[in-house]
Amino acid sequence: MGIGQLAGGIESIFSGFDKANAATSAANAQAGAANQGANFLQGILNNQQSNQNPFIQGGQSTMGQLLSGINAGTFGTPGQAPQYTGGAFVAPTAAEAAATPGYQFTQQEGAKGLLQGAAASGGAISGGTLRALDSYNSGLAQNTYGNTFNRALQGYNAGLSQYAAQLQGFGAQQGANQQAFNQLFQPTALGEQAAGSLNQSELGTGADIASEYNNAGNAQAAGLIGSTNALWGGLQSGTNQVFGGGNYGQISNSFGGGGGSIGGALAAGGGIPSSGGNPLPAVGPISPFNAAGAP
Repeated sequence: MGIGQLAGGIESIFSGFDKANAATSAANAQAGAANQGANFLQGILNNQQSNQNPFIQGGQSTMGQLLSGINAGTFGTPGQAPQYTGGAFVAPTAAEAAATPGYQFTQQEGAKGLLQGAAASGGAISGGTLRALDSYNSGLAQNTYGNTFNRALQGYNAGLSQYAAQLQGFGAQQGANQQAFNQLFQPTALGEQAAGSLNQSELGTGADIASEYNNAGNAQAAGLIGSTNALWGGLQSGTNQVFGGGNYGQISNSFGGGGGSIGGALAAGGGIPSSGGNPLPAVGPISPFNAAGAP
C-alpha cells in the first residue's frame, strides 16, 4: 500500500466526517427554525387568549345572574295585563236627568216664582203665564240633561284614563324586565362568541404548532440519518482505498472498542474529529415548549 493510497483513504474518511458534520448542522438549524415557528405561533395564541378572556369571564359572570333571574321569573310578564271593566259609554235618559235632586228643586222654585208673579198682577193664570211656565220647564230640562250627560261622560273618561294608566304601568314594568334581561344576555352572548372563536383558534393554531414540532423532529431524524450515511460512506470509501476491498477487520482497532483512537474519543464523551480538527457536534434535542419566546 503506497503513501498516496493511504492519504487518499484518510482524506475520504475525514471527508465523510465533514459531510456528517454539515448534515448535523443543517438538521439542527432546520429544527431550530421549526421550534421558533412553534413558539411564535404559541405567542399569537397567548395574545388571542389574553384578548378574549375578559369577554369570556364577563359572560360567565352574567350567565349565572341570567339563569338565576330566569328561574326566579324576574324577566317574565309582570303578572296579568290589566283588563278594562267599565264597559261602553251609555248616555243618560231624560228621566234620569229629571230625577236628579237639583232639577226637581230648581223646577219647583221656578214654577212657584212664575205663579206668584201672576197672582200679584191679577190673581188669574193667563195663557201667557202658562207659556212662560212651559218655556221655563223646557229650558231647565235641556240644561239639566246637558249637565247630566257631561257628568256621565266625564266619569266614563275618567275610567278610561285610569285604565290607560294601568296599561302604561304594566308596559313600563314589562319594558324594565326586558331591559334587565338584555343587559345580562348580551354580555353572556359575547362571552359565548369569544369562547367559540378562541376554541377555533386553539384548534387551528394547536395543529400548526404540532406541525412545527413534527417538522423539527423530522429534520433531526433526517440529520441523524444523513450524518450516519455520510460518516459510514466516508469510512467505506477510505477503507476501500487503503485496504482495497473493504477489509474492515484491519481498522477495527482504530474505530471499534474503547481502546481505539476514534472509539476512545467517543467513549470519553468527545465528538468525532473532522478534517478541520473540530469534533462532529451531536444532533440537538427538540427545544422544549416555551410560550415566552424563541428556544
